[in-house]
Amino acid sequence: GYELYIKLLNEAVVEEKGGKVEQKPECTVTLDFNAYIPENYISYPAQRMSIYKRIAMIETRDDMNDIGDEMTDRYGDIPPSVENLLSIALLRANAMKCGINLIKQNGSEIQIHLTKFDFDIWSEIEAVFPGRLKMVMSSSQYLRYKIRKDENPIRTINKIFEKYVELSRKNV
Repeated sequence: GYELYIKLLNEAVVEEKGGKVEQKPECTVTLDFNAYIPENYISYPAQRMSIYKRIAMIETRDDMNDIGDEMTDRYGDIPPSVENLLSIALLRANAMKCGINLIKQNGSEIQIHLTKFDFDIWSEIEAVFPGRLKMVMSSSQYLRYKIRKDENPIRTINKIFEKYVELSRKNV
């Protein structure tokens, strides 16, 4: 699935840049969304692989928008599976900035596992999503997010992570 693509692409990017690059903490994302580039959208495998590489390097919303605009110009309207791929790539990049190493969906709930836990910041964000975002304090701290039927949770969680990054910069 998506994780394998990203792992392989990250290795290819490292090789392309000439060897060793600093290792970023990995984040595994397992969501119940189709996230791929269909052959009928980009028919040439080399072009598809090139776009996958660029998507794997997304670090900001601007990066995501630039690739999306370029794809629209070259190949036409972006199919939903590619929209999901772009959003999940941004989600993964934002998650790593927040010290998150695992995001997994379980039905109508998404669990967000943290390597570092800033209680004050997550409390502030939790207050914005009462009843939907909850800190779970067990042997490993994680966040539990309840998905609404009428939402795209990838976008909402991206906004949550962007808010975390903004608040963590203010608290430095």
